[in-house]
Amino acid sequence: MANPPPMIELCHLRYFIAASEYGGFRKAGASVFNRHNCAVCLTLAT
Repeated sequence: MANPPPMIELCHLRYFIAASEYGGFRKAGASVFNRHNCAVCLTLAT
C-alpha cells in the first residue's frame, strides 16, 4: 500500500499566504524553512 500524502495544516497555509503577500519568505519576516543540500523542512516557527 502507498502512504497517504502528508496533510497541510492551516497554519502552514497562513505562512504561504503571508509570503505571497510580502513577495517572499524573507520579506514576510519569518524563517519558515530549514534548507539542506537535498531537502527542505519546516522550522519550529510553523
